Amino acid sequence: MNDPPPLLDDAFIARQRKRLLHSRAKLLNALQAHESERTRLQLESQGQALEEEETAQDQMLLDDGRVLADQLAKRLIPIDRALAKIDDGSYGFSDVTGEPIPLKRLEAEPEAITVG
Repeated sequence: MNDPPPLLDDAFIARQRKRLLHSRAKLLNALQAHESERTRLQLESQGQALEEEETAQDQMLLDDGRVLADQLAKRLIPIDRALAKIDDGSYGFSDVTGEPIPLKRLEAEPEAITVG
């Protein structure tokens, strides 16, 4: 296993874990809110004779919500990967090249898993 770059001390890694967990929680909350809204729209439309315009608007909201949910889920992938790297001791090294990720990049983007 690679040793962490010297500037990535335990305190830095603990801060990064906290930031990643916070970002993860916010994304999961947003996903849950979108799922609740989707469920609400579907329940409202069941058993109701809706105007064609209302049905089209609801469908547009459902479609937009699906796109947003997909985007949020995709943002979870690098966060989960970065958390796994913290757990396995490889945080701070690129998944692609194995090179150390610059500290400034990690500070700006704690979920960074590549150098560039």
